Amino acid sequence: YPATFFQDEYIPMQLEDAKWASAVDKYGFDIIYWRHQEGTPWGRSFFRQRVTDNQWKMVQIDRYNAIFIPANDRPDLANIDVNNVEKNIAYLLNSHDYEDTMVAGDILEIFGLPDRAVSIYQKLIEKYPRDYRAYLSLGSLYGSTSDPTYLNKAVTLLNAAAELGYKKSSLYNQLGVVYFNLKLYEKARQAWYTSLLYSPTDVGARDYLKQLKDIIPSL
Repeated sequence: YPATFFQDEYIPMQLEDAKWASAVDKYGFDIIYWRHQEGTPWGRSFFRQRVTDNQWKMVQIDRYNAIFIPANDRPDLANIDVNNVEKNIAYLLNSHDYEDTMVAGDILEIFGLPDRAVSIYQKLIEKYPRDYRAYLSLGSLYGSTSDPTYLNKAVTLLNAAAELGYKKSSLYNQLGVVYFNLKLYEKARQAWYTSLLYSPTDVGARDYLKQLKDIIPSL
């Protein structure tokens, strides 16, 4: 496929419901087999949207993949939703494997059960204090709120993830957004410049810095 297909069709249909509906009409999709741990913003957006899409029902989920079919197909197959998802991923929740537990937390977060996800991530941090991944996930979850208390917790957790070795542009972009939402604009600027140190061509960091300059010319 050419780059234009991904830019003009593949990514937009994962981000916008209207584009997805058009793609369903165009291609006649009758099943979605989704690798839910892929980390692109558009992929995660698509998964969140399908979880709450009454035109589709999830009939299978495991550590790696989820399967959706049209809501009216196969009435013998139950829909996996917020009311029964924990039952369907019980083997992940009860696992002693770090990766299994992380995936369980992520799935519960996607299904709109942030309190359960928080509990999982906190236990992982207590048990594995030198592994950055639970710090990153919990920091990202807290960073998605508008509550200053949780935003400050996000700053602590994201910085901890960086200190433990996760020094990526995506982390500093997110940290910059959290600082911005806390009105700590100079720290936001520093975080986005740090992002560019790790990825000089990062479009997100450059866009954030431009917006910040437009809002506060003195920075």
